[in-house]
Amino acid sequence: MGGKVWKDKYIDGDFSHKPLAGDVLSGDFTGANFTGADLSGATLSGDFTEAKFCDADLTGADLSGTFDDATCIKSWLRRHR
Repeated sequence: MGGKVWKDKYIDGDFSHKPLAGDVLSGDFTGANFTGADLSGATLSGDFTEAKFCDADLTGADLSGTFDDATCIKSWLRRHR
């Protein structure tokens, strides 16, 4: 662990191509853009409604959050739940 904890509101935030590996994302990320982000080993327990995850690395991530209408994450959810 030891990653950054993101627990505030980041609505429509741009996290594209950011290194977030091992971080804890427990805030409100409604509509946020995670295109190409490194989320490997991260904990995604927040609200990711309508967020975009195209080409993001979600290897080993904990996908326990809310992903209603999120794009490019459905195959990850099927594999990791």
